[in-house]
Amino acid sequence: MSLEYYRWFFHRSPHGPGLCITARHGAETIAHQAIARHDLMMTGGDRIPAGQSSCLVVAPAYRGRGVFPRISAECFSFAEESGLDVVFFFQAGDVRSLPWYRRMGCIDLGVMPVVKRPLLPSRVAARKWGRWAGMAAKAGDFAWTLAHPLPGSDVILSPIDEFTQDFIFPTLGPEKGISTVRDPHYLNFRFREDPLRRYEILGATRGERKCGYVVFAVDRSHPDKWNLIDLSVAAGSEEAVLSSALREARRRGASAIYSWDSTNALMRRTFSGLEFRRVAGVHGRLLVWISRRRQDLRALSLEEWLLTMGDSDLY
Repeated sequence: MSLEYYRWFFHRSPHGPGLCITARHGAETIAHQAIARHDLMMTGGDRIPAGQSSCLVVAPAYRGRGVFPRISAECFSFAEESGLDVVFFFQAGDVRSLPWYRRMGCIDLGVMPVVKRPLLPSRVAARKWGRWAGMAAKAGDFAWTLAHPLPGSDVILSPIDEFTQDFIFPTLGPEKGISTVRDPHYLNFRFREDPLRRYEILGATRGERKCGYVVFAVDRSHPDKWNLIDLSVAAGSEEAVLSSALREARRRGASAIYSWDSTNALMRRTFSGLEFRRVAGVHGRLLVWISRRRQDLRALSLEEWLLTMGDSDLY
């Protein structure tokens, strides 16, 4: 992580400056943990000061010596003193830290699988990559996409230069739930001003009406593999918007779309309807720390924490 990215992500959020904790042994910095501000909102409008824990690093020589639980405990204590009521974080791969997080009072809300939707590359994209010869290696996905075409849609996707309120819709979910605050200032900060990553930001329209937005992250080292990381969709347009987004990604060169499976039951059904498939052996976990002021939030289930991949920097 570059210093430029660090300063941007942790200190320039419209929701407030982040929190940073550093552990030192003599003159040596041995560990670091930071929380980036991103507030949450209960269904009905109750805004909750919150942040995403990220950038937890312990120097190799000090691992296994109790540094991790100490710095995390200090970080959560600092968060509570600073007025935060929730710290959420996604954990991928290593699960050895889970027992420590549980001892610190964090709630493990369970597994979030990674899903994939193979796409049939356009001829233009295939020529651009020089990938026709390599298609044999992807014969399984190639044959599958031929047999499973995307459904048609009347939604038009086009790039947007700036987020405005008319692209943002209420999170669809249970009667009682909690989701990240999505406002134009934060979305422009998170996706348009990122100094390191390339995003494809597409606005959705149906006739004369805006009906949502979709954000893809494109890995420069694998430009044909796109990550669906955030979307907001008008009620009743879920499948139409996502189907059009997949078609547009294919047109721009994507051969597969990846995403964390949604905790939102409606979006899970939409993923299923568009034949997203789970990627075997790849998943993350959603964990939350809750302050003593908001112990009522501990009763929420995974399905009521309506968080998406756009809320995490793990992609």
